[in-house]
Amino acid sequence: MKRSFCNIAKRFALRTLKQKRGVALIASMMIMASLTLLGLWGVTSSLIDNMITLNYRSNTESFYAAEAGIERAREYLRGLDFKTELIKAAGSDNQLVNSKDINSFPGDDIPIYSNVTIGNSSYTVYITNDADDGVTNVNDTNDRITITSFGYGPSSSLSVVQGIIKKPEISFSSPAPIVLLGPGVQQFEPGNSNSFFINGNDTAGGESVPAIIVSNEQAKQTVENGCEPRCDQIQGAGQVIPSVAADPGAISQAGLDSIENLRNILKIMKAHADFTSTSDPGFHLGTEDNPSVVFIDGSFDSISVDSKSGHGILVVTDTLTFRGDFTYNGVILVVGRGNFIRYGAGTGTINGSIIVADIDGLDGIPLNADDAFEPARFFTAGGGDSKINYNSDLINNPLKNDAPWLLALTQKY
Repeated sequence: MKRSFCNIAKRFALRTLKQKRGVALIASMMIMASLTLLGLWGVTSSLIDNMITLNYRSNTESFYAAEAGIERAREYLRGLDFKTELIKAAGSDNQLVNSKDINSFPGDDIPIYSNVTIGNSSYTVYITNDADDGVTNVNDTNDRITITSFGYGPSSSLSVVQGIIKKPEISFSSPAPIVLLGPGVQQFEPGNSNSFFINGNDTAGGESVPAIIVSNEQAKQTVENGCEPRCDQIQGAGQVIPSVAADPGAISQAGLDSIENLRNILKIMKAHADFTSTSDPGFHLGTEDNPSVVFIDGSFDSISVDSKSGHGILVVTDTLTFRGDFTYNGVILVVGRGNFIRYGAGTGTINGSIIVADIDGLDGIPLNADDAFEPARFFTAGGGDSKINYNSDLINNPLKNDAPWLLALTQKY
């Protein structure tokens, strides 16, 4: 009986051990399966992440390529007639593709750039009219057109970007080479050289204007007193020497008669400025082929830049100081504190117009209740044969060779 009980106990123990071994095996297999699934998930997740990264990179490259096409087209269209370019782009049917539907490209339109390589990407660029004129119409009536750029990146990625561009439209109608606004002139000294010259005879071939225009007779008297003994070097319309006119009507016609108008001009200039600081990357004052709008909210001294010339529009809200041989073609606005200063002998020439106005009031702080016209200041010291010439072309369209402005940019695909 004792042996039988022992046998039973042994058999039960063996059976229990086998059962535990079975459970352990199953548990081990489940753990191995879980680890395998976890590993597969990790590999799959990594592959997906890599695919997403590569896809994002490819799409980004194609987008940048499309943007580069827009900028290349703007540069190409600098100074060109839009209607002529649209006719060239329309192809044999004289009808432009419907750029509202990117699937309609290319039709028989001729791209202005085709498969231009940039790194690992490329772009193809088309131009069509804007919506107001009808995108398929070759007749441009408002100096606005549409640029559609197809950017092709790695892994067959594609981006389509459209931009609406417009010819630069900033223009002025300055009535004289020097315009001094306000109730009087705080100081006027044109220089102490027998060779300097202020010329109201239009060097662009238009009608002559007074060399200097001011707001009232008091300001005129200050200018005439200040130009002695060289008043004969200030010439312009009529036979009067010096050629100075108190002409509020001409000032009003040019839209320079109110603080509100001048503030609006400053707002427009700042909005379209290429540079607002001499520390801006690539800062320059412009050239004939690449004019610039420079807006300096404060004072500016030409000694702070390497260039001795500029072209376009220069706006300074405090004191503008030119030195020596500095030459400028276009419009100069010294509006805010209204201080124009020129030092040193030299042969620098300003072609266009200089407009000087103190509109910040007695406290010198803009945009408050104190704002009012105060006497402007125009001071030149030193000799030399510097000249200020009226040029209606440079005044009416100082940015005619500038690249078209980008009004809107939209990613279509």
